[in-house]
Amino acid sequence: MRIAADIASGDPAQKKELERELADTRKDGDRVVARLTTLTRRVAAPRTDNLRLAGAAGGAEDLL
Repeated sequence: MRIAADIASGDPAQKKELERELADTRKDGDRVVARLTTLTRRVAAPRTDNLRLAGAAGGAEDLL
């Protein structure tokens, strides 16, 4: 990641603080992605369940 390289080659006096802030920001980003994934599954699941019940093309019934 470019910012990590910039931190590594930057001011040594700020390096630890900036590395810690970058790590915290990455954790926050991971949490956001996980929450969005969960939300997407919750929103999409009812629609995909309805498609399966309706015998839609590409459903599990097509495999049988």
